[in-house]
Amino acid sequence: MIYEDLRGLSVLVTRPKPEGEHLSAEIRKCHGKAFYFPTIDIHPIILSQSTLPSYDWIIFTSPQAVYHSLHQIKSWSSQSKIAAIGGGTRERLLEAQMPVDLCPPSDWRSEGLLHLPALQTVHGQKIALVRGLGGRTVLAEELTKRGAEVTSLIVYQRVLTTQDAAPLMNALNSNHLNLILCTSIEVLDNLIVLTRQQVSLLFSYPLLVVGQRMAEFAREKGFNRIFLAPNASHSAMINAMKNIKEVLCQKK
Repeated sequence: MIYEDLRGLSVLVTRPKPEGEHLSAEIRKCHGKAFYFPTIDIHPIILSQSTLPSYDWIIFTSPQAVYHSLHQIKSWSSQSKIAAIGGGTRERLLEAQMPVDLCPPSDWRSEGLLHLPALQTVHGQKIALVRGLGGRTVLAEELTKRGAEVTSLIVYQRVLTTQDAAPLMNALNSNHLNLILCTSIEVLDNLIVLTRQQVSLLFSYPLLVVGQRMAEFAREKGFNRIFLAPNASHSAMINAMKNIKEVLCQKK
């Protein structure tokens, strides 16, 4: 990564571990300040079987899906093709020496993966989705409509953090922060829950989110200064922060 100069920018990072910790470290490398407070805790879910049947495709929907499945599953079929819904997921698979046959180049959503030619004709194919409990169902629904036999392998669940919110509230009240970063609707919704007693203070901050869907959710909740990153990669968010820093400096 080319390190942008984020000097003077202080960011509240709310992404779950370990990705949030890594992003905070990247911000500091760019001379920015990062206050890390993940609003989601990740709890692993143990699969009922450790050896998978043969699938035509195994789709990993998030980095967390990789973290919480690879140590559980003893046998991955070499005949299965591997897909990642985004670049971060792809990187985690490659680090684990798992080949990645398919990944959207930029649209790191279910829709981006579904748009790719390789998944247009899947009638009769067996597809496993390695994912968390809950979340969006568009991927499973659309692949089923296309005639695939879809199985969900649930390997983790997201829950509201059990951390004491006092440090978070202190940071928001300190006037030392000038940007909040959230990477999913659930992360943002949990942040609103945690700060409900002073939510108007939360809404007064500029907010960096990923994608138009999140931006619309944030606007409906009460944020009015919303910035977009094209995807959840660290490089995309660091670049967005550089642009935000320039905008904030112009308004001073």
